Amino acid sequence: MPNDASHYPLQRDALGSIRLNLQHQLWLASTRSHLHSSIPVKENALIADIGCGTGIWSTSLSSLLPPGAVIEASDISLANAPPAGFWPENVTFRELDIFTDALPEELLERYDVVHIRLFLCVIASGDPIPLLKNLMKLLKPGGWLQWQEYDGSYEVQRVVTNDPGTAAPKLMALNTAIRSPQNNKHVETSRWVSTLHERFGEGGAELVEYERCWTAKEAYTIKQDITFLVVREFIVGMRTKGPEQSKMADALEKMTAEAEEECWATGRGTLIDTPMLTWVARKL
Repeated sequence: MPNDASHYPLQRDALGSIRLNLQHQLWLASTRSHLHSSIPVKENALIADIGCGTGIWSTSLSSLLPPGAVIEASDISLANAPPAGFWPENVTFRELDIFTDALPEELLERYDVVHIRLFLCVIASGDPIPLLKNLMKLLKPGGWLQWQEYDGSYEVQRVVTNDPGTAAPKLMALNTAIRSPQNNKHVETSRWVSTLHERFGEGGAELVEYERCWTAKEAYTIKQDITFLVVREFIVGMRTKGPEQSKMADALEKMTAEAEEECWATGRGTLIDTPMLTWVARKL
């Protein structure tokens, strides 16, 4: 599959970790759970956390699991993950390229539950089915998959203001800029998100639940912070891709600063909101 660590458009540094941890808090506040209520987690369950980032999903869930349940977290890079001395007793971490055509033999049909979140910027081909098939390989027969993504389609995003009379022209301009394929190639390669619920059968899975929600109001300021952090991470990456991209990065940085200043001038009363999608599927 045409996916590797170099395709990851964001940063593996302290700010990247902050953004990842904030994203987890946002999802938890908005979906109200680590795992969907339809997924049974029994004693001694084996759970895989794919693309674990900082490991915040795994470490925060660890104390809520039934006796004997274990989480095995993995990522292509563990740069943001905790060292072994900081792991909870029932969580481990390992490097894993989930896109490889040859998954480790010991991982095949190993897990009762697989969790994956926010791969929309990592699927370079724009086709999620090869990844879905690999996730199914990890599951025991009848095992459960939870997959969560933002639906970044321009048509469904919205700019939210605290006061209906408040204008947010700078934020709207930034939203238009970051949704431009010229600035963000992932706009095109992530279109699969809006139709994935129709395609689980192609990967050997049965869709059980499909839910959409918006950011919970109590997490609005977290969404603001994530937006400004993630755009700046994109900007860092753009500056490594030649003079033309660097010039566009300068313009985008100026727009980001102006939108952030506008947000603070309204008492943090403006944000870009994005639908959050959860799919629950079972291996056939």
